[in-house]
Amino acid sequence: MNKLAKGAVAGAAGVALLLGGAGTFALWNDSSTVSGTTISSGELAVATATPGVWSTAPELWVPGDTYTYTEVLTVSAVGDNIEAELSTSGGVTSGDADLAGDLTVVSSASSTDPGFSGPTGGVYTIDEGTYTVTASVEVTFYESSGNATQNQTATVAPVVFSFTQIAP
Repeated sequence: MNKLAKGAVAGAAGVALLLGGAGTFALWNDSSTVSGTTISSGELAVATATPGVWSTAPELWVPGDTYTYTEVLTVSAVGDNIEAELSTSGGVTSGDADLAGDLTVVSSASSTDPGFSGPTGGVYTIDEGTYTVTASVEVTFYESSGNATQNQTATVAPVVFSFTQIAP
């Protein structure tokens, strides 16, 4: 084959390739805009409804004493799919080591409102709504405490009742 024939075949192949690719180029097109929207969020809030009180007014504790501090909270959970868990932290005792070591601090919560449940595995859950929750902190001075706990002072740290939103 001569050079002229080879050139003609190569040129024809190039034109065929260009024409074959021409079908993938679109001259027409269109688009549409989807409208935006406003999103409003809910809330999860906890507030003290009534100040806390002790079951009695403890001043000088003795082994075997158990006193409970209660405070009423208002919990507001607003949102179409909101769920929350209650956890507590704090209540650690400090001060004179013998007395602090012979105190236990146990926190709990209760409500008669529907949608508030627990504890299940130590976890309370709430659904959307407003709840009256009684938060309790029970402090017990071991009955078996010895003489080393006399004339000592201990402090029970504040207990924090935290509600945390969970995925539905």
